[in-house]
Amino acid sequence: MFFALMIGFINVCMVTLGLCSISYACRRAGRYACLHSPASLLPVSQSTISAQVAPFVFNYPSNTYSATLTYSGTGNVVGGTAVVNVRITYTIVLPFVTIPAVTLSSTASGTIIQ
Repeated sequence: MFFALMIGFINVCMVTLGLCSISYACRRAGRYACLHSPASLLPVSQSTISAQVAPFVFNYPSNTYSATLTYSGTGNVVGGTAVVNVRITYTIVLPFVTIPAVTLSSTASGTIIQ
């Protein structure tokens, strides 16, 4: 029983770490998207947003997270709004118990300034 509680505690800690990691990764990718409009020297794309998020989701396999970039308002121009959404699917592992996977998500948005 003690080991089952310890494994459960470790899983709760991993979910909390994942939530903190994707929150930071989402804010960082959102800031990157706001600073790199099509007119900048390094324009933003879906692959650059994924590259900005990847170092912060180190605990998770690459096929369980996704980072998406969308635009609202006037689109991908200075004054428009960039919206970044990051999702991670985490499978909780407990002995003798089957628990469905947990999906953690975070969203960041900002006005494109450059």
